Amino acid sequence: MVSSAALCISLPAAGQTGPADLWKYYMDAAVAAGTEGRVADEGKLLKAALQVAEGFGPNDSRLTISLNNLGMYYSSKEDYDEALVYLKRALAAGEQAGEAGKKGVIVSLNNLAMIYLSRQQDAEAEACYVRALEVAQSGDSSNPNDLMMLLNGLGNYYLRHQRYAEAEPLLKQLLDLSKASRIRHYPAPSDVVQMLASMYTDQGRYADAETILLDFIAEEEAQGRVDARLGETLRRFGNYHTEQGQYEEAVFVYERAIEIFEKAGKDQGRMGMPFALVSLARAYRLWGLPDKAENALKRGIEIEMQLLGPDYPGFPMNLIDLGDLYREQGRLEEIEPLARRALDVQEERLGAEHPELAQSLNFFASYLVELEKYSEAESLYLRAIRIQEKNLGPDHPQLAGTLGIYASMLHKMGRDAEAARSLERARKIEAKHNPTPPEQPAASPAADQAAPSP
Repeated sequence: MVSSAALCISLPAAGQTGPADLWKYYMDAAVAAGTEGRVADEGKLLKAALQVAEGFGPNDSRLTISLNNLGMYYSSKEDYDEALVYLKRALAAGEQAGEAGKKGVIVSLNNLAMIYLSRQQDAEAEACYVRALEVAQSGDSSNPNDLMMLLNGLGNYYLRHQRYAEAEPLLKQLLDLSKASRIRHYPAPSDVVQMLASMYTDQGRYADAETILLDFIAEEEAQGRVDARLGETLRRFGNYHTEQGQYEEAVFVYERAIEIFEKAGKDQGRMGMPFALVSLARAYRLWGLPDKAENALKRGIEIEMQLLGPDYPGFPMNLIDLGDLYREQGRLEEIEPLARRALDVQEERLGAEHPELAQSLNFFASYLVELEKYSEAESLYLRAIRIQEKNLGPDHPQLAGTLGIYASMLHKMGRDAEAARSLERARKIEAKHNPTPPEQPAASPAADQAAPSP
């Protein structure tokens, strides 16, 4: 790392050391210094560039650029007072330049707004955004890049303050511009759609939120574009329908989300599919269609079996829900081969001592307890305890949970003294984390070990 005290700048070659070349050189060198983490050097180079820019005259755009860069440099150091000095100078320079300084005025006001937000001076920030937007929209033509920057800033400001009536037209305009330009630096159309959908949801306008999502998805698909994030947003709307008892609507939305995940491909959509399928199955169960629920869960299990590994370490949630379904139908013995297979795959890909494997051993053991296969269940619980002791330590809350459900099994087996010792150890661990330890272990371990919330 270069010492800022010994900063040595290699100037451009002879014949290329005019003010314009020198200014550009300092600016490029400052960018490089910032990228490399040489913060002090970056500041010195930016000041050197400003000194050169001051010689170009008050109306030169390089002056406002240099002042803005220095202002944001100090902002990155959280020296907001110093940042404001440079940004206000940049604004004044842009205003003095007239029409030629329009870009500088817009950028300076946007940067000032961000500084004011950092200082929790919301009124000042809003005033800067509003004025910047007025400047950007003035004249015969407007720069779409500037407009998107400001619409995004002011629109999000209004969202944070729940000023939805003011945010909505800005975000709709932002959506139109982002669809037309698709510039990577600015919010993607899908991001803006999700902002609008979230805003409608916060207002209880669920139909509007769902409509804008579905319409946008149809537009994107017609152009051959798919964004897996929209599938996840749709799935949440399906959850809302499920909670309201609107199962037909929920199923439609979940299936639409699944279509998006499928089209998004392996990299984007594969992680969303298990959640969508388990949500779909729950809607089917509540709707009184257990066969459809079973089919969805089996499909989800197969996908999760492919995903199991370091990036997806948990016990398959679709398998847990299928176990619940089979329990309701008196078919719990059918879950055993599926659970055993999942455990084998997980152990192969994670390793025999992975802490997440302990949780899966608990799930499988709970099924064996219900099937009264106590001997094998006990060996799994003891193995889970050893893994948690080794990886998490002797006082971890997860270990307390395993000790508690192990005690419950021992009690069912009539081994009350051993159950009491295991439960007492669990209570001591819980007491270290919670002043009010649980009075007794869960009566039904399998039922109490809920699946991850989809």
